[in-house]
Amino acid sequence: MIRKTIQKFFILSLCTLAPFSCSENIIEDEGDKNEAKDIVSISTADELFNFAERVKNGETILDAELVADIDLTGKLWTPIASDYDKRYEGYFKGNKHVITGLTITEEHIKNEFELTEEDLMYFAHPLGLFSYVGNDGAVTGVSLKDLSIETPNIHSVGGIAGENDGTITTCTVSGKIVAKERIGGIAGATHNAISGCENSANINGNDCIGGIAGVAMGYIMSCKNYGNIECTNYVGGISGMCGTKAILFNLENYGEINAQSVAGGITGLLAGKFYNNVNYGTITGTSDIGGLAGSMDRGYYTELQFSYDNPDNAYMENCVNFGIVRGNEDTHAAIGGIHDKTPFGSWTGILNTKNIFYDANANPSLTDERGTAINSNTLSTLNQWVDNKPAEHKNVAFKIWEMDENGKFVIKKN
Repeated sequence: MIRKTIQKFFILSLCTLAPFSCSENIIEDEGDKNEAKDIVSISTADELFNFAERVKNGETILDAELVADIDLTGKLWTPIASDYDKRYEGYFKGNKHVITGLTITEEHIKNEFELTEEDLMYFAHPLGLFSYVGNDGAVTGVSLKDLSIETPNIHSVGGIAGENDGTITTCTVSGKIVAKERIGGIAGATHNAISGCENSANINGNDCIGGIAGVAMGYIMSCKNYGNIECTNYVGGISGMCGTKAILFNLENYGEINAQSVAGGITGLLAGKFYNNVNYGTITGTSDIGGLAGSMDRGYYTELQFSYDNPDNAYMENCVNFGIVRGNEDTHAAIGGIHDKTPFGSWTGILNTKNIFYDANANPSLTDERGTAINSNTLSTLNQWVDNKPAEHKNVAFKIWEMDENGKFVIKKN
């Protein structure tokens, strides 16, 4: 029942705060039907490896908790639950203990799964502390320190989980991740919920990279990214792609992002919705870049398929960009303080506080019509909107933006 309680608490909290309806069948309480019979206490590296082996052998609902910090330095890690048919469905409680030095290399994965170089193109086992966190799985309170994942030809890689269908809460990650695509500091892709997590790991890859999740198709709430990201396309401080069913809420990015195209402080491609998000990081790229979203599109990643079903689905509300948006020497189009000015989606209560640079060494150039440089007048306008917010948004927990006595803009929660 523990993992069900955590999932219900997360969804109920989100429903209370957010201006959208929550389906009653998001989580179906299955009672004690799948409850594990014991809780494994883990205090050493050997015990953690033994737990992973038990899950591999079919004990997928085995609950566990860390009771001490664990040092994996010098050891090579094979993710827990690397078989899709044996996804982790238990409750893994970290108790804020630290796992240091978790290391995954491409050579180790090739040896472990008996892969050739050609096989890597089709390798279908996500990487992280866990490969797959299943629908009933929950991972909470785990801290990864000095994480090192270097798998430049492998996709679906995250610090906590390669693929998350369950809930991941209050986890932290530091270190570095190098992979091909679908990469996140917390999860490579998430289809359900991530809450209260922080990433400080630096990430490098090709496509679909986010400080929290590479691809978001569920809820991401109250998370922060401090890691810097180098990427080719589709990159954001929180998610690389935000799908049509995704909701990003109360998020902050402080990391710097360098990309070629579709890069934003919060998400690269926004096809879903986000609320109350803030970017402080500098965003640098060639085209389709913005302080909050690289591009607002009509629909993407609905059950992993491109969709134009709802042309106005992409939506952002009550968000602020404090970061500089900077083009490079090859910049040719679509740069904005909020997003790249694509004509899809809608927004309300959005502000941009920084000028836009079209050259790394240039003077400030055009300001974005989506939000010019912030001043007391624009603050007043936003605060007035917050105080008189539309009835359909009456349940959202808004942030009100204020200017202190030093002229610095601060957040005051309503």
